[in-house]
Amino acid sequence: MSKENLTHQMIDEKLERAGERKAQVILSQISQSQEENDKVLITQERRTSIERAQGERTIKVIDKKLEQAQSNRTLQLTRIVDKARRANDRVLMIRERKSSLEKAQEEKIHEVLTQK
Repeated sequence: MSKENLTHQMIDEKLERAGERKAQVILSQISQSQEENDKVLITQERRTSIERAQGERTIKVIDKKLEQAQSNRTLQLTRIVDKARRANDRVLMIRERKSSLEKAQEEKIHEVLTQK
């Protein structure tokens, strides 16, 4: 082989090795980039999952508070109705007593008048 062919061959081999190294570096960068992208996606998914869980917990707390408030309101209304009913019953009893006393007094007066 001539010296010139040998030099061309050496240059070609060096260029080929340099190309392979460059390809390896690029593949390594691509691999690292994919790993970093995967980490970002996992972090985003985790953050979304955490936010969703917090939202669900908040909804449960609010639902529980609303349920308790509704229960308290129902109890309060029941107590108010019961108190009003008892008061009405007392008023009716008092009216009945007055009415029966008035009737008794009228009967007494009527007896006294009829005896005279």
